[in-house]
Amino acid sequence: MNKATQQQAGNPLWTFSVSVYSVEEVAQGCLALQDRCGLDVNLLLYAAWLAHQDLQLTLTHLVAAEQAVGDWPEAVVRPLRAVRRYLRADPAATAIREQVAALELQAEREQQNRLYRFFGQAPPLPGVASPLRENLVLVAGQRSQAGAWAESLEQLIAHFPP
Repeated sequence: MNKATQQQAGNPLWTFSVSVYSVEEVAQGCLALQDRCGLDVNLLLYAAWLAHQDLQLTLTHLVAAEQAVGDWPEAVVRPLRAVRRYLRADPAATAIREQVAALELQAEREQQNRLYRFFGQAPPLPGVASPLRENLVLVAGQRSQAGAWAESLEQLIAHFPP
């Protein structure tokens, strides 16, 4: 196993994300915030992972995390998602859609690997009991007006496992 594979296999952010995203209401809530408000699912999951560790996300940390990821979401993840969604309407393209979906998942995993590497190098975050709401509100507030995401965010919070 090479070093890159070891890093990916040992990424607790990815492990957490896969686990919580398997909860149907969490997946639906994340997708609703993505589609309606333009929020980044991986940043939402990162904020939730930090909260799961009782770490409060700060604006400085969030901005630096976004800079560490760079244009990866816009240049790679979103275009793959757009292609996958486009192919949904074409039953003859099922095999291609599945291949694109696998690439999209790999691209999202790479984004989370970048976030996790950033976390390992970033200054420590403040420890606070149960900062899930605050962390998610900070991510949502960076990208969208409160009216657009408030209700969907509350529904999402209600379904996150403890």
